[in-house]
Amino acid sequence: MQDFMRKHRKIILGFILLVIGVPMVFFFGMPSAQKQLEQESAEIAKVGGVPISEAQFRRALDGTAQMMARSRGGQRPTYEEMDKDGTVQMVMEQLIDSSLITLQEQQRNFTVNDKVLHRQIQDWAVFKDENGNFKPAAYNEWVRNTTEWDEIYDELRRSTARQVYLGMALAPSRRITESQIDEELEADYTKLTMKYVKIEPPVTPTDEEIQKQYDENQEQYRNPADNRAEFIFVSLQPDVPEKALEVVKAAREGADFAELAKNNSALTTPEGGDMGWRKVEENPAPHIAPLYALAPGEVSEPVSGPTGFFIYKVDEERTDDAGVREVHYRQIIIEAALSPEERTLREDIARQISETAKKEGLQAAEGRHGLPVQKTGLFTQTSIEIENVNRMDVPQFRSQLLSQKDETVLNPITARNGIYVGKVVETIEGVIPPLAEVRDRVSNDVVTSTRQTDAYKAKVDGICKRIKAELKSIDEIPATFPELETEVKLTDKPFTRRDMLYQYQIYMQTQQVYDAIGKAEPGTMAGPLQGMLGDTWFVQLVERIPPTQEDQAKWPEERKQRLDMARRMAESEYVSDFTKDLRERMLAQVTFTQNTDAFDRILGRGKYAAPPAAAEEGAEAAPADGTAAAPAESAPAESAPAAAAESAAEAPAQQ
Repeated sequence: MQDFMRKHRKIILGFILLVIGVPMVFFFGMPSAQKQLEQESAEIAKVGGVPISEAQFRRALDGTAQMMARSRGGQRPTYEEMDKDGTVQMVMEQLIDSSLITLQEQQRNFTVNDKVLHRQIQDWAVFKDENGNFKPAAYNEWVRNTTEWDEIYDELRRSTARQVYLGMALAPSRRITESQIDEELEADYTKLTMKYVKIEPPVTPTDEEIQKQYDENQEQYRNPADNRAEFIFVSLQPDVPEKALEVVKAAREGADFAELAKNNSALTTPEGGDMGWRKVEENPAPHIAPLYALAPGEVSEPVSGPTGFFIYKVDEERTDDAGVREVHYRQIIIEAALSPEERTLREDIARQISETAKKEGLQAAEGRHGLPVQKTGLFTQTSIEIENVNRMDVPQFRSQLLSQKDETVLNPITARNGIYVGKVVETIEGVIPPLAEVRDRVSNDVVTSTRQTDAYKAKVDGICKRIKAELKSIDEIPATFPELETEVKLTDKPFTRRDMLYQYQIYMQTQQVYDAIGKAEPGTMAGPLQGMLGDTWFVQLVERIPPTQEDQAKWPEERKQRLDMARRMAESEYVSDFTKDLRERMLAQVTFTQNTDAFDRILGRGKYAAPPAAAEEGAEAAPADGTAAAPAESAPAESAPAAAAESAAEAPAQQ
């Protein structure tokens, strides 16, 4: 049990700090474990007699910086950066909110019974087993060995009082009922089938309009520049596993491929690796292309792919009515990846190549690192294939290389299959083609611009008003407005408001459709509805399918999750309004002072700003934790009052 105490002592004390202090300073107040440190540190502000110490301010800043670092790839912002982007002001407002809430708590003089505190302590995770059951032996041992009762009791009383006060203040935000959630669930699982029609009067550009668009926007139609590059490639692909070679050998010697797939493939479905029929594509992905080179009965070599190495076998082939070849095939996937250590090693090699190339050129890097310099053919910013570059790597290679045309910049470009260190060695500027070559593109631009005019929008609006006033069914639109040259279409599969309708070229939030016809009777027409691209639609409900019993069986767990999420969101919104109102009301009634010199010192402002030379080298990042914020020494913990210690020790948990 002493081992338990040694192991969990810091966790138990840290539990108070983490749970009570970190997530939202204003919500729980500041922990008292470092109360004396805060009293000894500089006071940077005071709200109605409640001080805000430098230690508090620094810890809040450091906690925020740590969260920001996680969203920035691990790079911590400096205090100066946080000051410039408004983060410092936000942190200070939270500390002010916390102080104002402290003043409100003091006015209410709320007290907490020791028995309540005992129950709270017993509910700590360190006193429970893996099944969440209370461990009385662990609790009783902790009671016998704990001396920091003042610290723990004061903190729990303060935090409990604050939570009770905020619980009452934020109670309205929790008034979300299960019936509200059930309405949402029913809506989410209700399926609709509908007819739809797009209201888009055709636009036919004249020769004069096309010529004018071309003459006034010739640069817009200039062909993209052609580029040629040189690079050194560091592969991130693992070597072919011995297992893959053994499977290929066995398959070619007559072993049952389906059985080999069952026993070796990382993909267990479909059974036996049977992938069915597949049309031969004109531009297949690199790991698919070898499949199409196989004749029936042949087995491929291991092919490097997205998740490992693919082994294919073609069972049959046929030609469809359009003359396109199709293959019926099976596949086995052997998982393979570089170890973290090997990947790191190769990334280091790429960085070394980059540094050498920046200083001495790619040829020098080739000689020093033993990897050849390769050349591409001509490519543009829209090329989907580049000579000597894996097709799956082309997007990263193309975009990043063209963004670093400066010959001194040869940063590593990490793609799926490897790392490229290279540069553009030749650029041929694109020419402006004659109108005849880009006429369709120019014509489309005229159509697009015409549809943005007020006159065109007024025309659409007039048609929509007539549809709403004169027609009862969406099927009447094509005959009533033949100039639209449109047709009514039907969704071939039921959809819910959580689905997308992009497969029908309807770029519109499905929630809009549900709001318009989701609760209506079949045959109800609604519109006009505005799409995300500025287009206009009418829809008509064909069928509404209510949630099935199978759907409803999923609701209990989902209801619980949604209820919790809805309450959290409502509480978050209410917290913002609550603290804003508190600030506006109370700051006019209490005194507020701020130590400007301390702020300047902490944030490096004014006379504390770094000299220009130091600023060029880069400002110091925010400390990794709050330790630098407080004095190095702390006062020893006071002895627990006898009554408090006896109260806990005399009432041990039942074994």
